[in-house]
Amino acid sequence: MNKLISSFNKLTGKLLCNSDETQMQFLHNSLDKENINDCDYYAQQVTVDLIQEYEDDAELLSIFQQAVLMRIRKTNKTAGKANIRQLKQ
Repeated sequence: MNKLISSFNKLTGKLLCNSDETQMQFLHNSLDKENINDCDYYAQQVTVDLIQEYEDDAELLSIFQQAVLMRIRKTNKTAGKANIRQLKQ
């Protein structure tokens, strides 16, 4: 069974979703990161458009639509709190 991984809005701390490992791997591969060791991500509209065209996962599409131009932080469901950091625009 896949463990759930939580993603939070970095600005508000609001839970965006609980993703399984397969979805999170797709997010990890698709979202922009500041560096290779970073756990903070942000989505761009082009990413949403690509998922809408090529990925048959309504839940994943919803995650990306909520995350456009907002930082999210992933955390293992059992790992505790995530740091919340404001995105400067």
